[in-house]
Amino acid sequence: DVPDPLVFYRDYVAANKPVIIKGAIDGWSALKKWTNEYLYEKMGEHDVTIDSTPDGHGDAVKSEYFVTPVERQMKFADFLDRLTGKIDEPGVHYCQHQNSSFLEEFSPLWDDVHELQFSSRAFGQAPDAVNFWMGNEKTVSSLHHDPYENIYGMIAGEKHFLLFPPTDFYWLSQKKFKKAHYEYDEKKKEYAIVHEPDHPQATLFTA
Repeated sequence: DVPDPLVFYRDYVAANKPVIIKGAIDGWSALKKWTNEYLYEKMGEHDVTIDSTPDGHGDAVKSEYFVTPVERQMKFADFLDRLTGKIDEPGVHYCQHQNSSFLEEFSPLWDDVHELQFSSRAFGQAPDAVNFWMGNEKTVSSLHHDPYENIYGMIAGEKHFLLFPPTDFYWLSQKKFKKAHYEYDEKKKEYAIVHEPDHPQATLFTA
């Protein structure tokens, strides 16, 4: 059940305790509407930001480098065509841009969701950012730490989280990695890692 805001903050947020809340988004029409056909119709001609990697590991360590995905603007229909195999392009494609992308790029879908009042009341404000995530089972995020609270609303499919409690912090190590990014050659249909020697090193956790 959806918790009281005070209970939510006291028992879970303040305690750094993960929680699955069933029924919190039952009122979202997105649960029924968001089929591929509907998304083609509502979003197909809108430009969105898509990340692509050769293996699905976005923002990942490759040898001594922290490598970020290819970032491209494309029609949402072209992204869905890649995701469903209608466009045969190497790599794994993921809609995951974290710039409050849902508010910036997905305005045709705004009416299909609504603000989670128990959360906004618990934190005393609306969310700082609202993002839209869509991919397949091949997408994997590297071990990382977010400096803010996250609430995920699952519309369809599954998402698996591996969480470490704060007490495990001392068993995790931090290391600096040189920066690099993927680029995609459309003629050769190949990905290449491009080093960024002038970019500050990234500090990451390693298990």
